[in-house]
Amino acid sequence: MKLYYREEGCGYPLLILHGLYGASDNWLPIAHLLSPFFRVILPDLRNHGHSPHHPEHTYAALADDVAELIDSLHLPVKPHIAGHSMGGKVVMCLLQQNPSLIGQSIILDIAPKNYPLSEEHKRLFNIIHTTALQSFTSYDAIKKHLAPQLPSKQEQQIILKNIQKKGKNFDWKINTEALYNHRHALCQWPHELSDLQYNRPVLFVKGENSPYISSPEELKNNFPAALLSTLPDTGHWLHTEQPEKLAELIRTYLAVNSKPR
Repeated sequence: MKLYYREEGCGYPLLILHGLYGASDNWLPIAHLLSPFFRVILPDLRNHGHSPHHPEHTYAALADDVAELIDSLHLPVKPHIAGHSMGGKVVMCLLQQNPSLIGQSIILDIAPKNYPLSEEHKRLFNIIHTTALQSFTSYDAIKKHLAPQLPSKQEQQIILKNIQKKGKNFDWKINTEALYNHRHALCQWPHELSDLQYNRPVLFVKGENSPYISSPEELKNNFPAALLSTLPDTGHWLHTEQPEKLAELIRTYLAVNSKPR
């Protein structure tokens, strides 16, 4: 699948993969901060943003899409890669399936393990599955309808950012059916990868207030050389809560590890 992507800056190539319900433009503030040092490449993953929709939304398929993008870019060196949440699991899957494609790698606030479908995700999946946007005549009417169902500003931004106007009608940017159908699989670590190991160093970054990474030990089965760093004063949404600190952490780690392989 040919993914849509944006680019910022020049230098050593760095791909950054967004999370569930996200898109490349979520990471533009980070790209601006990193663009003096790297050629930052921001794809929209399948069923998100401007990339094509497809009924299959598995980590294997997502990783294959990114591998195809890397191949199509004809880069002079192996790119570094970072991924947040769902995008982090895509990176981990790519490292297990195509390790020779990647330079250094950073996983942002996600671990190679199964997660329960949280109440937040249940709520968001229910909204995208049941809200018929075509029945609304204004953006304000949609916001008024959704506000009681979305208790936090973060959830409101996630949902509202995925609404677009097509002609006279409103519609979802994301492929709501594919994401809903794969909602349980997206919370899991693919079974076929459970016994595989990637032995090179990988930097995992935990938001201090986030529950997604509990301990270094849960990373070691699949990534025995995993390094764990904690970003202070952040939850799961590191890139929106502490963009400067996150960009500096990424820049510093990769500056030390940017020698071509």
